[in-house]
Amino acid sequence: IIFLSLMIFILIRRTIIKPLNQIESVMVNVKHPNKLTGTEFINGNDEISKLAKTIVDMNNKLNRFWQNSINSEKMVALGQLSSGIAHEIRNPLFALDNNLDYLKRDENIEEYSEIYPELKDSIRRINTIVSTILNYAKPHHPQFSQVDIKEIIIKCFKLIEKQFDKSHITIVKDFPQQEVLIEADAHKLEQVFINLFANALNAMAQNGTLTITIRMQSHNVKISIQDTGVGLEQDEIKRIFDPFYSTFNNGTGLGLTIVQKILEQHHADIEIDSTKHLGTTFSIFLPFNQG
Repeated sequence: IIFLSLMIFILIRRTIIKPLNQIESVMVNVKHPNKLTGTEFINGNDEISKLAKTIVDMNNKLNRFWQNSINSEKMVALGQLSSGIAHEIRNPLFALDNNLDYLKRDENIEEYSEIYPELKDSIRRINTIVSTILNYAKPHHPQFSQVDIKEIIIKCFKLIEKQFDKSHITIVKDFPQQEVLIEADAHKLEQVFINLFANALNAMAQNGTLTITIRMQSHNVKISIQDTGVGLEQDEIKRIFDPFYSTFNNGTGLGLTIVQKILEQHHADIEIDSTKHLGTTFSIFLPFNQG
């Protein structure tokens, strides 16, 4: 009788008490979305286990919604601030650029002729940063149409291919032979891949390998961009999409932020796998169809 009672207690504990305790733990965290890690997982096919799994899934979705809401509010506020600053910078920048050209007409100023190219380059760089900020602050809505993602990637790479050649970086392309048709905004995806290629170039500097892979999956296309560069720490990965955050001295800190925003507009996901001193892989999952 004692043995039978013990077995019944163990069975009740395993099938009822333990799942109920896990459900209670999950429900407590509903009040604190930032604590919802999704680590609670309950095995079994009984009704209590199914209920627990449903609650865990609900909590995970709530956590993602909570995080996205906070990020959206930050982006709107930062976008408005950035737009105002960019416009204030652009006006005097335009006047400065014109005055430099006017002063250059005097060929007798030898010292000025020497520093003129450097000044013009600095102005061009500032103007590029301002333009990037304005594009981030006022993003255009995507115009979806059927496009060949393989063709877009090839076109983007050709634009910066010479820079990879100068840095002696080996390129490996693993593409399917057939077209890879998806519903997307071609112009916006060009921004995504140019930014990711430039990011890989900065990460490797010299004598690396860039591997670009396209894989067709059941509901989406997976594009992987892998470099053998400096890699990222976990803390850096967490901040990599933050506006104005950059791990490179010459970066604006907006390239990957714009990448993330464009991918969100395409209902796409992006994953990062990186090891310090070994390299980084960006994996993009683009759906075949929108809506």
